[in-house]
Amino acid sequence: MSFFAVTVEEIAELRPHTNADRLLVASLKGLGFQFIVGKDMWKVGDRCLYFPLDAILPPDLLLALGVEGRLAGAKKNRIKTIKLRGEISQGLIGPLSLIDGLNPAEHTPEAITKFLGIEKYEPEINLPIARDVRLVDLPEGVGIYDIENCERYPDALLALLDQPVLITEKVEGSHFAIASIAGKIWVCQRRFALEPLPDKPLHFFWEIAQQEGLIDLAKAFVAELGCNHLILRGEILGPNIQSNIYYLSARKVLFFDLQVEQRYLDAEKMIGLFERHGRQDLLVPILANGPTLAEWLDGRPINQAANGESKLHKTLREGIVVQPIKGQFNADLGGRLIIKQISPEYLAQG
Repeated sequence: MSFFAVTVEEIAELRPHTNADRLLVASLKGLGFQFIVGKDMWKVGDRCLYFPLDAILPPDLLLALGVEGRLAGAKKNRIKTIKLRGEISQGLIGPLSLIDGLNPAEHTPEAITKFLGIEKYEPEINLPIARDVRLVDLPEGVGIYDIENCERYPDALLALLDQPVLITEKVEGSHFAIASIAGKIWVCQRRFALEPLPDKPLHFFWEIAQQEGLIDLAKAFVAELGCNHLILRGEILGPNIQSNIYYLSARKVLFFDLQVEQRYLDAEKMIGLFERHGRQDLLVPILANGPTLAEWLDGRPINQAANGESKLHKTLREGIVVQPIKGQFNADLGGRLIIKQISPEYLAQG
């Protein structure tokens, strides 16, 4: 699961807002987010509580922070990326006095988040159940897939700067996975496997898996690799999948990761595997393959580089995903080295 919590942070920088004399653009030590604060409210070095994107605030906290009726969502209680007078703002900060009632020995992110009554916003994925299916637990070794945001893990970003990387477009859809485990095929969404019911029409996840030859492809990969446990991970896009920002007339699946015996295949090996089977059309759009991240950025901050037009349609792309050509462990992430950067322009639209 990707990291989500209210954390104690330190203000690293305050700079003038480009279009508002009474506002400042702030950033936190060790984090890549920027957000807007009122002038003379904070100074560099102050410690504060940082409320992350997608935090849902209870009514008493909305009042304490002075943001009643000013946030996103039907109840105006959700923090999202916005533009304030032309500057991106990602998150909110508040005084440490908000946790005065919490034992100092318990000032962990998890305890603070629970004490303040903060919940994470989980969008309702529009997955039409036009055909019957049973939702069952994900099979063994098929966990919930997440990639951490580089704005919270700047050391992971630094680890990628001077090595060859694969940079792909992060696409807006719903998680789709095909797993082959001990010869049995599973079709999964983010949290559950989809089990067909006897004498009922197939769910559309299974339909597209069959129509696009994805089950046969998984079996072919298993045969070539000689493995017992394989997971293809991707996104299903198209009509009735989120807002279908690519204006697709039919659903399609694009893959971005492949696990073999519960280890992720190196990026170059994954691409080669799809190419050998003539199915490179099933890969998410590749923005760069082989240059160092520093070369690709060419002096741009990564949050700016994440902005841009999608390769699937003339619309803003959701963001980018960066990984080394050859997989490796990263201590900052506590696991595999791979990060995402969501486009601030994408998040701020609407």
